[in-house]
Amino acid sequence: MKRVLRLPATVLTLMLATACATVSLDEASCPSNTEVDELVSRFVALQPAPNPSPAMTAEGAACGRDKFTQRLGQHLGPVVGYKAGLTNTAVQKRFDYFAPVRGTLFEKMIVSDGAVVPAKFGARPLYEADLVVVVRSSEIHNARTPLEVLQQITAIRPFIELPDLVLEDPSKINGPALTFVNVGARMGVIGAPITVRGADPALAEALKTM
Repeated sequence: MKRVLRLPATVLTLMLATACATVSLDEASCPSNTEVDELVSRFVALQPAPNPSPAMTAEGAACGRDKFTQRLGQHLGPVVGYKAGLTNTAVQKRFDYFAPVRGTLFEKMIVSDGAVVPAKFGARPLYEADLVVVVRSSEIHNARTPLEVLQQITAIRPFIELPDLVLEDPSKINGPALTFVNVGARMGVIGAPITVRGADPALAEALKTM
């Protein structure tokens, strides 16, 4: 990602180690303020929201996502990091979209190990095993190899992601729709940190093959 968080040391910095190209905003297919307000209202109420137009482009989706996340911050607190979606070819094929997508994580989305979470935590609740990386500095954007990435990571934390597809018809969700709904970011349970000590070839291999 090409965004750098400047947060107090007490706030977890959750960032992606993958880079995505910046896209210009496509106002023609950008969801209207009314559509975004409806999505926010449904999201907060844990209710499915209408699917966006199938004609929405990647640029329009990014525009809509930015409107959506700007409003979410009013309910969920400050940004603490980002999530990556569609990071492997099998999932990309499922959503008919052949590039990664980015979502934003907010402070109130992250709960600690041992937290009690309602079974209905979202409109279309899901769960998946995941991980969080705590990034040392923006130099990670200059990394070209896995070992160079590890040099810019201070810790890896187990993460049970609790995403929410939120839309009325999940079978019609494609890449732009997933982008628009902030890649389904809703909640996640974070575990204790595993310290990363520089460019560790054994750790790089373990992450590759886990």
